[in-house]
Amino acid sequence: MAKTHDPEHNGVEKRTGVDDRRNLGERRRNSDRRQPEDRRGDKEMLLLVDDNPVNLRIGKTVLSDHYTVVTVPSAEKMFRYLENNNPVMILLDVDMPEMNGYEAIKILKTNPLTKNIPVIFLTARTEAADELQGLNLGAIDYVIKPYDPQVLLKRIEIRLEKKA
Repeated sequence: MAKTHDPEHNGVEKRTGVDDRRNLGERRRNSDRRQPEDRRGDKEMLLLVDDNPVNLRIGKTVLSDHYTVVTVPSAEKMFRYLENNNPVMILLDVDMPEMNGYEAIKILKTNPLTKNIPVIFLTARTEAADELQGLNLGAIDYVIKPYDPQVLLKRIEIRLEKKA
């Protein structure tokens, strides 16, 4: 477990690591800031996770007419966001520094509070073995970048209908 400086905690060092992410459920239950709904306003909330700011901007542009889109640049920030929020779906990049999408989904799917959030991988990886790995880890879909915006919107719509 490593110590990192967290500017949100006024210079206090914060311990981070897999154990912290696995304790997400305990922190979520104890938090009074947690959003009780999967929606903000009248749009369902999606969480888009990608280390590339261009991909985050494109994704938000493509999806924001239909959904409230929250973007985060890393798996670590995704876990922090999930401490207090419940998106209806996570769109997750595979290739990210520090923790890749495959490692992140393993943690998501072992936590009782996040295991039922559907995950779609958005990735540049094109090999069938990569797609199969993502689906075997619990993703409900695997979309290769660059993606067609209308196809991505339809895939999200279909997956959310099946969840209901």
